[in-house]
Amino acid sequence: MNAGYGNDEFDMNAGYDLGTPAAPVATGYGPPPDDVRPEARRSLASRLSPRALKVLGIVAVVAALAVAAFMLLGVGTPGSKILKEYSSISSNPKKQLLVLQHVADGDMPGTWNDWVTIKVTSKTKKDLEAEFYVSPHGLRLGNSNDWVEIPLDGPHSAAVAEILDVKLATSWMVKKIHEQVTKKDGDGKAVEFFDSAEVAESLGIEDWNPNRPDGEKMQSPEFVAGHNALLHAWLEENSISGDTLISGYFKTVVQPVAGITTKKAGRLAIVGIGKAKTNRLEIVGGYDAKGHIIQGLSGGVHWEIYFDHTHNVRMVKDEVKVGDKTMTLNEFFSSATYAQAFVFRASGIPDRAYPYSPVLARWMRKGGYLRYPLTEKEREKMEKEEKEEDEE
Repeated sequence: MNAGYGNDEFDMNAGYDLGTPAAPVATGYGPPPDDVRPEARRSLASRLSPRALKVLGIVAVVAALAVAAFMLLGVGTPGSKILKEYSSISSNPKKQLLVLQHVADGDMPGTWNDWVTIKVTSKTKKDLEAEFYVSPHGLRLGNSNDWVEIPLDGPHSAAVAEILDVKLATSWMVKKIHEQVTKKDGDGKAVEFFDSAEVAESLGIEDWNPNRPDGEKMQSPEFVAGHNALLHAWLEENSISGDTLISGYFKTVVQPVAGITTKKAGRLAIVGIGKAKTNRLEIVGGYDAKGHIIQGLSGGVHWEIYFDHTHNVRMVKDEVKVGDKTMTLNEFFSSATYAQAFVFRASGIPDRAYPYSPVLARWMRKGGYLRYPLTEKEREKMEKEEKEEDEE
């Protein structure tokens, strides 16, 4: 069996109590207190026998090896167990909070931040090159030998990025990743995209209509498990290792694009589809066997809390290098000069791609996971909900 792609069946019968998010654990690292003098530490060491010192040395080596194994193998909660927990929860928001808790707990294969460099040459200046750094695959929960990919909506995707101190990819990045994977001397692999009809067939669902797919069914744990089974089988069959750059097999939840998302969402609101003119979901990607993109930039068609089994997120570092200059994603994508040179629509990258609901904002705050202040609107909604609960 190819390492990193276990074929355990996804049993979906276990129960799970979501509970309250765990508070950050203090590491204990850092400088010693001022009242601990060096002489005191030396005095303690001098009182230990050579045999005791040897035992302590062995313990230290074993502990270091255990930490190394954890980092390399991603030893943690198995993905199949996480999927059982996920499947036992009926509420979509609570399902997604479960995903966030496992991300915060570090239950991910160690390859998630094996950053791959994507290089792009300017269309107007052939001697100008930009590079950015991406996770080799979509978000995975579990460990290197047993993982599962679970879709998220816009706000919870943004929360994953905030917890991990990274950013969501942009639509331009998704396309450039796939170009690097599929070019003649590319160092990655295009992976088959599994649509709802293929997943339904694998699950033995005979009356599936691909022209009018059941959106609720596409969000179900059954479809998530079916999708993962097909993905694992494909990766094993093609001997794809966990740190290989792969692309094409999911629609990516990406950063909204100023002037496109808002305009499209506004038109939808006018005709009665959705109430908000902003904060719509942006997805892009998925490629068929001929290399044609399945989902162009959605332009705000979906409500921000929509998701289905074909969605995932691609984590990227908040860093772009152009020539010898390093900058943040916001600096790069806000620049009209770079937009012209590298052919994208200039649009700033906010701290948080999608706004948090009161429940999500409160969960992030209580867990200590907020890296950026809540917006005024997020805070007002959260405080209003808390007040209403207190009054009840």
